[in-house]
Amino acid sequence: MNFSFRNTLLLKLLILVYVPLMTACSINNKIQYSSIITNSLQWKNHEKAIENITHYQTQGLVIYISDSKKFYVRFKWHQISPNHYHLSLINVLGITELQIEKQGSTVKIIDNKGIHYIGNNAEKMIRGLIGINIPLNNLSKWILGLPDHCAQYYLNQDNRLESFRYNHSNQHWKVYIEHYNNKMIPALPSNIEFIEGNRHIKLCIDKWDILK
Repeated sequence: MNFSFRNTLLLKLLILVYVPLMTACSINNKIQYSSIITNSLQWKNHEKAIENITHYQTQGLVIYISDSKKFYVRFKWHQISPNHYHLSLINVLGITELQIEKQGSTVKIIDNKGIHYIGNNAEKMIRGLIGINIPLNNLSKWILGLPDHCAQYYLNQDNRLESFRYNHSNQHWKVYIEHYNNKMIPALPSNIEFIEGNRHIKLCIDKWDILK
């Protein structure tokens, strides 16, 4: 696979190196985790309702900050079925920089020049293309407010997922859901932060569509 355009794409993203972050979408320097783990009936009912959501669309802002890189882009995520999703990353000018589609075990990525890349590991492909780690393999569950296969998780006072840790392939992710959209039933996340080492990824979700 030829990743020769990596530097060009990253440079375009880094045009936004000075990020005028809104207060609601700022990166936390210190995450405080709840000290209570609970398996309440309220959480179980909420979890079951979310697990029944298999077809949805969501969009918002992705903020990425590390010691060497800072950028933000718009994202559009379309979960078509449990093993099929489509993700678009769009720059401030409204130009789609990357399109990522995973169907079954096949991943297809299209860059802004229309070049296609085919593989079977979305995380590895993105890391090769633009040099950043994004936990794509688990995002379809995490974005809904589900801990997926994590052994230990923490709930907030409303008995919804608040935080958890996930270890995979020498990566140690801390995930923190700061806010929920309470206008929805079930309530779904509106602000999620992912931390791995010195990397912070923030999703500021401004739209949810639950599809049949």
